[in-house]
Parts: sequence; C-alpha cells; structure tokens
Amino acid sequence: MKLAALYNVFDGEELLEASINSIRENVDEVIVVWQNVSYSGVQHPNTNIRDFLYSLKDKKLIDQLIYFIPSRRSALSNEIAKRNIALQAALESKCTHCIPMDVDEFYKPEQLARLKDWLYNGTYGFKKLKGLYTFIKTYYKYSNIILGSLEEYRVPALYEISADSMFDACWNIPHKLVDPARRISGMTEDNTFTVHPHDLCVMHHLSYVRKNLPLKLTCSSAFKNMEHEIPSLLEDYRKFEPVNDARIDNDISMCFSDAKIHMPFNRYFSYEVVECPKGTEQFMWRG
Repeated sequence: MKLAALYNVFDGEELLEASINSIRENVDEVIVVWQNVSYSGVQHPNTNIRDFLYSLKDKKLIDQLIYFIPSRRSALSNEIAKRNIALQAALESKCTHCIPMDVDEFYKPEQLARLKDWLYNGTYGFKKLKGLYTFIKTYYKYSNIILGSLEEYRVPALYEISADSMFDACWNIPHKLVDPARRISGMTEDNTFTVHPHDLCVMHHLSYVRKNLPLKLTCSSAFKNMEHEIPSLLEDYRKFEPVNDARIDNDISMCFSDAKIHMPFNRYFSYEVVECPKGTEQFMWRG
C-alpha cells in the first residue's frame, strides 16, 4: 500500500499543520491543492497563505503543493475538480490508496494504522474491500467541545485507487450520507464497509473551530443549502459558552443536556467536554 492524503485547502489553515501531524506517520504522500480565491470569488484575507503552505513543505509535512484557480462552475463542481487534481497527482506518484482530507480533520494515529491493516492485509476477513468509511465526531467553537452524539454523516477514510478512479458526485455510492464531493467511482455495497466508531476508528472534525467562521460558512461548497440559516448560526456561535461550573476531565466526557448547540439545517445537539486533538491546545475551552 502506498497511501496519499489529499488535502483540499482554502480557509482554516491554522489547523492544517496539526491535522497533517495526526496522519503523517501513516501516509506516504501529502498532496495539498490550495486556492486563495473562494468558489464564489472571495479573496482569502490572509495574504501570507502561500508562504505558510511552503513553510510546511520545507518542514517535510507536505510533499506536493498544487495551486487551484476556480472556474465559473458551481461550488460543488469546483470542489470535485480540485479533489480530482489531487487524485491524479497521487496516481502519478504511484499511490495505490488515498484518504480525502480537509484542514479541520484529524485521526488518531493508532486508529488509522488499524484501518490500513484492515483494508490492505485483510485482517478480520475484509480482504476484498476497496473502501472504508467512518463516523464523525464534530467539534464546536473549541477544540475540546464536541456534539453530544455522532453525526449521521459518514466520511471516506480510505479508498483503493486506480487509473479509472475519479471523484464523482453522481456515483451511486452505497452510503448516501457521504459528502457528494468525496464520492469516488468504483465503490459498491460489496466492496465497502462502514467502521463502527466503538470498534475501530472515528474522524475528529473540528468543523466549527475557526479563527474566521464566517469565511468558512459563506465560502463553503454547501453555502446554497444553508444560506438563509447562516446569520442565526453565527449569532448562536458568538453567544455560545459552555456552562460556567463545567470542569475539563481528559478521561471522562461530561454531557450537558440543558444547553444546545445549533448546527446547520436547524439541528440542535447537547455537548461534551473531551480531550482535544494533539496540536490544537490553543483552541481549547479552559473553563
């Protein structure tokens, strides 16, 4: 197995180094396709983003940096094109598998290593699998505050790839709750498997941990689906603080059902205080 991490980068670059560090020991190639103008034409406010990305390349955290210029197509079409550029670069580097990534996504190294073993070595009889999906733990505002229950969504953790592979939103993927921009051709009910989080692995998604959350929401490829809700999401985000008498315990998660977190599509969740992913301590809630 030669595994490539395929990063899609625009905003949230303050999380990227820690994200790469969470997977670097388990991947052979880190490919970053980046842009400084959003799909909707918004200029990135950080004029030094290019220099920052090349500093990570100098540290050997990134192997390939590819600049992307969005077209006038839809945001989803642009994102799929961006991911396919990374996929092609992986294939040209002779990679056999990939893990699609965003800047705010983290894995525990030992769990990702276990996934690789399952998929490549056929541990537990899964020899014919071409794809593994995991559930997601979503973090909100602070790097140690998570939603009190798992999201319904799945994320592709590992894909086997070949010259015929391509990201395709129209692919009839077995798991309908996978992001359309991450659906890849060739995956079927028979050759994929969703890993239960308590058995093996979960992706830690710092989705709402940002220095600039408005930039993320207004420039997302999902913007049109939640445009009307963004003002209330941002206002609730601004007001949200964990309960004053809560304490942080790295071993025991504490759930507070009396306070709810507002997520897109008018969903509300309780929350827990947990240990933050390594490298994100600066974003912790400290009580």
